[in-house]
Amino acid sequence: MTGVEPGRGTAALEQVEPPRYHHLQRLTDRIGVFEHARYDVPRTSHGYCVDDVARALLVTVHEPEQTDPLRRMSSTYLRFLQRAIDPTGLAHNRMAANGMWTDEPAMGDWWGRAVWESGVSSIHAADASTRRTARAVLRRAARRAPIALHTGAFAALGAGAVLLAESTSAALATWQLARRFLLPSAA
Repeated sequence: MTGVEPGRGTAALEQVEPPRYHHLQRLTDRIGVFEHARYDVPRTSHGYCVDDVARALLVTVHEPEQTDPLRRMSSTYLRFLQRAIDPTGLAHNRMAANGMWTDEPAMGDWWGRAVWESGVSSIHAADASTRRTARAVLRRAARRAPIALHTGAFAALGAGAVLLAESTSAALATWQLARRFLLPSAA
């Protein structure tokens, strides 16, 4: 017979070690998390991308046992996203290791992930300053509506996080934002 005996699943979960973030720290510098690595050595020539930085932010802000290194990484990743979103709400995706963008701001899945993580961070980040910055990034990106449904779905996850945590009037505004992300023609 396969499976877990009744009552044993919980004990097995209690034995799981908490996540370690040494690898993520190793791939992170003052700008962001490098897009590629060979084992634990960053491939700096490949630079950074919004997709990976946003994913790293999602991991660090959701860790319930916040440490100073995790807070610093979250702040670094959020600054990267803040720089990626231009004043019109479009987003760069790729940055060289020297900190220069290698693309023009545009709309794509990276934009949706930046909105997603900004929304989540505006609720779940460990400190108030990071939450405020995340909310500002979300508002700036929300100047645009996605052109593809999957991009809008990523963005709606961020708006949904805010929606679940906000008061009634803020929730209504966030719901309208989420509708706009998923149904651009409804804007």
